Amino acid sequence: MKKRSIIIGLLLLALIAIWVILHTFSSSSVAARPVSLVITGPDGQRFTGSYVADGVTNSVSAVVPATISLQAREVSYEFKREGGDGEFRVALFVGDLCRTSTTSHEQPGVRGELRYAAGRESYWAAGF
Repeated sequence: MKKRSIIIGLLLLALIAIWVILHTFSSSSVAARPVSLVITGPDGQRFTGSYVADGVTNSVSAVVPATISLQAREVSYEFKREGGDGEFRVALFVGDLCRTSTTSHEQPGVRGELRYAAGRESYWAAGF
């Protein structure tokens, strides 16, 4: 009985190790891609926020229109207009292709995310 428990425990550890190795390999084997965040709204509209590119956080305080260009596999962002009215929009481009473009509508900000893994891509955006 004790021998059987040890064998099952070792098998579980082996499976976990294989999963970790495969997960790490598949994430790191995807090359970073050119990503642009294009922020628009009424000319001169101030906004603040941040974006995280491959685990590195960057704070932003700027005026629209603005473009943030980077190379990454994973990008998340959250930008909020500082006062004012009008459409506040964040468009996410990969290369020259727009993946998502979202306005804040009646809400003050926009957040979203882009992720790459081996053979797949996912992205979303929403006002908040």
